[in-house]
Amino acid sequence: GDLWSSNSFNNSGISGENTFTDIKIPYFVRYGIMSDLEVKLLVPYASWKYTTTVIGLSDSSNSGLGQASIGLKYNFIPESADVPGISISASSELPTADAKKGLGTGTNVYGTLIIGKAIEGINVNLNAGYGYTGEFTNAFDAKQNNGDVIYGGLAIDCPMNEWTPIIEVYGTTVGKAKADGTEYDTNG
Repeated sequence: GDLWSSNSFNNSGISGENTFTDIKIPYFVRYGIMSDLEVKLLVPYASWKYTTTVIGLSDSSNSGLGQASIGLKYNFIPESADVPGISISASSELPTADAKKGLGTGTNVYGTLIIGKAIEGINVNLNAGYGYTGEFTNAFDAKQNNGDVIYGGLAIDCPMNEWTPIIEVYGTTVGKAKADGTEYDTNG
């Protein structure tokens, strides 16, 4: 998992400037229940800040417990000399964060297929998955759903003595989101 994540965007226009920064610091525990089964618990701290120079709008911020999640990963085909390792994972984000404060998005469920193979000292991992996003009440008391997610990625790493360089390509597409029944496109 990520040690932390941060997103920021800046929108400048004739009327002023808006900046939004979002930081999440996860605390997680992974434990191998059996040789092929792993459980993961994630409890993040979330913080965001919005600053603006637009007349009539004010700066705001919030922080607190983020969206906790619990998941399982099962390796059902172990890697061998001829066969890549194949695992599946399932996780659920729990509604522990206060969505009305912009810290969470209710209950979400994800499933991922993971394929990995070591080739002459280089690890290659592919993953693809689907995420179901639930409905939650946002800061404006509107019922909101952020749209289901399809995602995938390719990661290549080369373990060395004291450090491991990693190259990763990741893609996501999000379905139509809804707020109080009105659909909108979140893919830009």
